[in-house]
Amino acid sequence: MSRSGYSDDCEGINLWRGTVERSLKGKRGQAFLIELAAAMDAMLHKRLIKAELIDAEGECCTIGVVCKTRAIDVAQVDVTCRETVGSLVGISPAMAAEIEYMNDEDGPWKETSEERWLRMRAWVAEQIKKEAEQAKDQRGVMKEKTMKDELASSVRDAVEAYLANYGPRVVLSIDNSTELHAIILQAIEEHDAPSSPAPEKD
Repeated sequence: MSRSGYSDDCEGINLWRGTVERSLKGKRGQAFLIELAAAMDAMLHKRLIKAELIDAEGECCTIGVVCKTRAIDVAQVDVTCRETVGSLVGISPAMAAEIEYMNDEDGPWKETSEERWLRMRAWVAEQIKKEAEQAKDQRGVMKEKTMKDELASSVRDAVEAYLANYGPRVVLSIDNSTELHAIILQAIEEHDAPSSPAPEKD
């Protein structure tokens, strides 16, 4: 029986692939992949088995490498249950199933354990975001936060200026609530407007 649970039934395949990609690219997935890469590189004998996490001789599959590094007891683990395997190493069931499939079923028919290690190590490397990509993602998050903070500040200043004119106990009638709304919209537009380039000095 396939450990991954994958089959030829393609119903919902796009939804599933989306879940797998998010799991691999997410913070938890990336942390696991980086740990996995380091653990694989540290292996004395660079080879991988399939169908089991760790066998009686101590040989491992890809996920089993992390289990062995963390000294996790896998004797009673149902390796065909992706939820159990994922929970064991702190990754999603979708990611666990994907790694199991890649380890057990994606290689050539007569693949050796050493060849499987080489293939899976290359696959793991492909899934890890490069430092430049990680930095770009972080910059994007920080830029979005800065823009939101600046916009909130602009709106707050506009509202405070409005209330300073009308007093703290202003009653919002249809007329002045419309005016306040217009002031807020103007603040947003001014915030979003591209800044003019500074004049060149002679």
